[in-house]
Amino acid sequence: METRELIPGTLVTHPEHGVSKILDVVGSKSEVVLEFPSGQKHLMQIREALDLLTTRPSGGLADCLYDKPDAINDWIYGDSLRLVGLTLVDLGGCGKAGDIKERLEPILPAADKWKRWWENVSKSISKHPSHFERTSSQIITLICPVEDIPIERTSPPKTAATRTTKRMASNQAAQIVQELEERHGQERDNFAADLQQLRESHAADLALQRENHANELQKQRESHYRDLKKQRQAFREDRETYIKDLDLMKQGYEDLLQGERSLVEGLRNQIAQRREESRLDIRRGMLETIADTLRNVQGHSQGSHDKLLSEVKVGLEIALLAGGARWYAQPGEIVEFDPRHHEGLDRFAKGSPVKVQSKGALIPGDLTPDFVLMKARVVEVTEVK
Repeated sequence: METRELIPGTLVTHPEHGVSKILDVVGSKSEVVLEFPSGQKHLMQIREALDLLTTRPSGGLADCLYDKPDAINDWIYGDSLRLVGLTLVDLGGCGKAGDIKERLEPILPAADKWKRWWENVSKSISKHPSHFERTSSQIITLICPVEDIPIERTSPPKTAATRTTKRMASNQAAQIVQELEERHGQERDNFAADLQQLRESHAADLALQRENHANELQKQRESHYRDLKKQRQAFREDRETYIKDLDLMKQGYEDLLQGERSLVEGLRNQIAQRREESRLDIRRGMLETIADTLRNVQGHSQGSHDKLLSEVKVGLEIALLAGGARWYAQPGEIVEFDPRHHEGLDRFAKGSPVKVQSKGALIPGDLTPDFVLMKARVVEVTEVK
């Protein structure tokens, strides 16, 4: 037996104690707990269990002895061929009568004998060659699933005591039947009289109920008509009120929407005005910075022109940034030509690659798109790396 087969619920065969079930595997103690059909439990070391225990085919008699012990007792006479089929499953599909006897004789009732029971069952086996096969060596083979075996009943043994008991039971039953018939006749007459009284009483009650129901129905009709008329009038009034309220709501919404539109338009005009003022301030600051720089140039020698040029550039950047502008298109970038953002030769086609020489200045927009204050200077690209 392999370690992976040590699973609780698995049926195994012990060489001395016979069929048993693995009840539990206690790993901490390296023990296997077995349970036999009698309910007795037995402990084994896992190493010993692997050497001695062997697994059994599932779906046979041994399984039923554990799972369906009450059904086994019913099948002895109510479905005897099923017991034979289950036994052959445990035997690997075939076996001799002696092998079957070894497993089934212990479960027969004490009042029955194996020979009598097996003679009846053996005849039933011979009637079903499509389910059981007999060979010359008297080996019986199961050639179909157990579920397909037809039901064959076997009569239990009859003893003298059983026959006497049956006769006494039959006499007592006859006397009881006679008494029951007499009692039934009396109860039938009483029932007929009671039924006639019930019919008469029921007819009177039914007539009274019909009259009361007709009166109540007429009152409900009249009341329903009045209520329906009031509901219709109330519905008309509610509908007219709802229409008036809806018109007022529409008018209020239109007025509110018009006010919002006017407010938004005013905000846009203010933003445009402030932006224009900002651009004028930036340009004024740029001109003043350039004028100051030019005045300073007159008092300097030729050798300090580069320094002055740097100061002019810094002054321009400061003036632009102070006015809220930001730089874009850094020098050296390769971009696609766009006349809205770039300043270059007229022969450039929109989207053609150009190289940025000087960056441009852009004023970020709020409700409107960004405004380009100073376009970036670009030249044609002669070589693109």
